[in-house]
Amino acid sequence: MAATLEPPKARASDRQDGDVLEISLSGTWRITEPRPSWTNLLAARQPEIVRLKVSDVDRWDSSLLLYLFEVVQWCRASGGRCDSSLLPEKIQALLTQLAASHETSVPYDRSQDFFSTVGSATIGLSRKTKEISQFVGEAVIGAVRLLKSPQKFRWRDCIYEMQHCGAMALPIVSLISFLVGVTLAYTGALVLRQYGGDIYVADLIGLAVVREMGAVMTGVVLAGRTGAAFAATLGNMKANEEIDALETLGISSVDFLVMPRLVALGVMMPLLALYANALGILGGMAVAALVLGWQIHDLLSETPKGSSPDTWRVAVLLLLGLFAVWAVRLVVRMFLSNLHLATDAAERFVMLKTYLSLLEGDRLASKEDRQLILQALFRPASDGIVKDEGIPPSFLEMLTRGP
Repeated sequence: MAATLEPPKARASDRQDGDVLEISLSGTWRITEPRPSWTNLLAARQPEIVRLKVSDVDRWDSSLLLYLFEVVQWCRASGGRCDSSLLPEKIQALLTQLAASHETSVPYDRSQDFFSTVGSATIGLSRKTKEISQFVGEAVIGAVRLLKSPQKFRWRDCIYEMQHCGAMALPIVSLISFLVGVTLAYTGALVLRQYGGDIYVADLIGLAVVREMGAVMTGVVLAGRTGAAFAATLGNMKANEEIDALETLGISSVDFLVMPRLVALGVMMPLLALYANALGILGGMAVAALVLGWQIHDLLSETPKGSSPDTWRVAVLLLLGLFAVWAVRLVVRMFLSNLHLATDAAERFVMLKTYLSLLEGDRLASKEDRQLILQALFRPASDGIVKDEGIPPSFLEMLTRGP
């Protein structure tokens, strides 16, 4: 077996002719390998001209540029002249860019006066207003097209977005709404108990949660969670020029991307608000029952008619049903993903046994055959996530599926 030859190390040789010091660089220059020291090579000499040239350099990276830049900086500091005309053009261009990046520009005041600032802000505001108006107009036109041709609407994407902005938002909406109800009930109980109006805690919670806090907290959660998810998804598609590709193919990006999300939010927002009302009232009841000692039926009878739980029972049942459907689909996806990973592992095991048997029989003569089998054997592992196309469609998807 032939011994592998090590690449030549980086070398810097010098030859002085009067006031001219010629530096010749050779070998392999790598940033991970040690390089010669310019200080040790220079010693105590003070040449007026330093001539740089490159000879027999096999491979190089930024290590060579850093060494040359160190020489250039020494020439500038000592008042000498650096002659880099013998260097290749590529190295000269990179060395010039490196030197330019280290030059400090003279600082100056970049602030604008009052009128320029107001003018720039006005132009920016008018531009943003125009963009928002254009987006709202396109959304309205898309909604009209949806009403005229519902069979062309992407109901599958809409149901997928309903799952994400509806069922996936249940945990955070439940937590925030329950804690808001607990906070309102506890704070109100501390004040009302001083006047003997403990029973009016139910009225306080019912009116405050149903009229304001439930819808407000749901809107805040959806704006923060779902809005950020939508912005990240669409921003990534914009950066990858996927939206431009849709426009090039003649597909409206508003109909394809925006309308399914708007419809999903429009359907799920009222249901989540009713669900938040229910959890807020439930949190108030928990405080009233545990702290004040009231019975649940007394609190329900004292709750105002407009905020009685009869109005949100249907919404809770619908959301629970949606959550159950989402859970079943998640379990099915996990099962199919596990099956996919198990199949992939079995294939790798068979390929490994085949490769070992071929090695024992010395039937892999060429290096290309070995590389081909090893590439297939050590290919990147799949994440095992199975797409929704492998899952039977739900009943609602079959009803809304176009011809």
